[in-house]
Amino acid sequence: MTQKQNTVHNTVQNTVLWEASGEYLEASLLWGFKKHLEAKYSTQFKSYSELQKWSVDEFQSFWRELLGWSGIQYSGSSDLVYKNDSSKFYTGVWFPGLSLSYSENLLSRLSEVPLRAFYEKNELIAELTKDELLGAVLYFQVFFKQEGLQEGDHVAAFVGNNHLALVAMLAVNSLGGVWASCSPDFGEQGVLDRFIQVEPKFFLYDTQSVYGGKRFDLSEKVKNIQTALSEKLSSKIKMQSFSLRDLWEKAKGQKAKLTDLSFKRVSFSAPLYILFSSGTTGVPKCIVHATGGVLLQHVKELLLHSNIQKGERFSYYTTTGWMMWNWMLSGLFAGAELYTLEGSPMVGDWSLWDFVNENKITAFGTSARFIAACRSKGMTPKIKLPRITFSTGSPLLPEDFDYYYSVIDPEKKSQLASISGGTDIVSCFMLGNPWSPVRRGEIQAAGLGMNIDSLDAHGKSLRGEDGELVCKTPFPSMPVGFLNDPENRRYEDAYFSRFPGIWHHGDFITLTQEGGVQIHGRSDATLNPGGVRIGTAEIYRVVELEPEVADSLVVGKVIDGDEKVVLFLKLKQGTLSDDLKLRIKKDLKTKASPRHVPDFIFEVAEIPYTLSGKKVEIAVKRLLKGEASQNLEALQNPLVLKSFEKFKALIEARNESK
Repeated sequence: MTQKQNTVHNTVQNTVLWEASGEYLEASLLWGFKKHLEAKYSTQFKSYSELQKWSVDEFQSFWRELLGWSGIQYSGSSDLVYKNDSSKFYTGVWFPGLSLSYSENLLSRLSEVPLRAFYEKNELIAELTKDELLGAVLYFQVFFKQEGLQEGDHVAAFVGNNHLALVAMLAVNSLGGVWASCSPDFGEQGVLDRFIQVEPKFFLYDTQSVYGGKRFDLSEKVKNIQTALSEKLSSKIKMQSFSLRDLWEKAKGQKAKLTDLSFKRVSFSAPLYILFSSGTTGVPKCIVHATGGVLLQHVKELLLHSNIQKGERFSYYTTTGWMMWNWMLSGLFAGAELYTLEGSPMVGDWSLWDFVNENKITAFGTSARFIAACRSKGMTPKIKLPRITFSTGSPLLPEDFDYYYSVIDPEKKSQLASISGGTDIVSCFMLGNPWSPVRRGEIQAAGLGMNIDSLDAHGKSLRGEDGELVCKTPFPSMPVGFLNDPENRRYEDAYFSRFPGIWHHGDFITLTQEGGVQIHGRSDATLNPGGVRIGTAEIYRVVELEPEVADSLVVGKVIDGDEKVVLFLKLKQGTLSDDLKLRIKKDLKTKASPRHVPDFIFEVAEIPYTLSGKKVEIAVKRLLKGEASQNLEALQNPLVLKSFEKFKALIEARNESK
């Protein structure tokens, strides 16, 4: 896209759709923090961009001030903010002189009714007052102590987005345990690909899940996962398994005070979570995140950027396999009342909008795909508006900004905050804030302390043009590292090989002249159906076990704002049958997840490969977008690509006929 085309594009999209009133802005937590900085440093910030620039230019002062201003509880000294004895970006240590507990910080700031858990269609399954949540965490804490859970032990949880997961995680962390979770919609192999690497000392599970108006018995799946984990674990690890529902039956109704609980304070860099990459090039990477880094970054994003205050009703539609679950959980630090929801976003004539309306939720998060689906269905919900609506998982289209502000909020009273970051940092690079306007098709601005830029292939900074998202300054929520990567080779390759010395994230973005950010999707081959990243390797491992399949290639094609999964098959003999298509879809649904099921399956004569033996996903994806192929000299068989050109029209025709 040329500079001129970008300028025209941005002019259309830059329409201001929402701005905070002066009264709202001056009552916000961001404004209070700004005033604190201005008084201490004898300066003035006349715009968000000025404040953001100071936060990256003086990043050590910024993070120290946020730590103190927010009221995070810790032991030790915060004098030394960041120490790095190496030239490498990722080897620095944040706040080496202090220790803290994530659970202690969350549980010390609870609202009076901090948690309500629901199944779809507004079915209340648990409501916990402050003393009941503390009592449940205490019961779980005592139980895990008795079972021998120690600081640093890995705990793997196969559980839905409900009260069980939240209570168990807080209890595990209070003892210094490290949490990793997968949601019930993962297939057995998808769970095992992740949890075998974690080598958990404890395996926690739920016995049922809800989706699409149906209840699912997880017993057989849990049994198979337990068996496979036990067989694969090192002989040094004796895994213990527990049903969270069984524990909950004994814990519910108990009450406690904060002083009844004990908390293990750990170093700022001690592991808190293990999250998982999408598995694009093999089994998913296990990304280890730091206790202090997660807490401090989430506090910044939830308080300063999202203005979540005590008593706010906060819900993010998520699963325990998505980092938004971890993000939502930190809302307890803000004193928010959390509303968890397990199940489908739409069942019959019920949708998330009904959930928001019936529960008077004021801070609501969902995926861009849900908003796009509501638009495509012509839904016109009449609801009590949230104060703020978050959208993530994929870029929110300009048309979906239009839909929100013409149908959901025609009076433009609610802030629509598109946010973006990822599992890699369990937080955001860019997101909303109360000070900047919401512009059509844009994320409002870079996050405080996040020194992002857009670079071309040669490392030159860009404005108004598509480029690679990078971050030039260290930040606390960078991963501690990957599991089973003692020399950080995979870590360095993942984020620092493209532009040595700075973080390369893998998104294509445009930084606008007004300070906003437009995201154009991943710059790698990761699939993103429904706003949930999945890896192509996870599909290949299932598809290529089919005896009739010789080879395969999978790519994504964006249609109406959602990425469709397109699978190409090279068969050993014969032609592609409906029976094989159905079998592949069934296998992917059960062995991976429903999101891995392709929308389109085609037969091809050959699969294109690079000279180094890698499948050529990006080139085919570009063909399906109508773009010309590039770097054909890097292919083993460049003429094969010609046969893929016809599928663009075939896919679009089939989609229109649906």
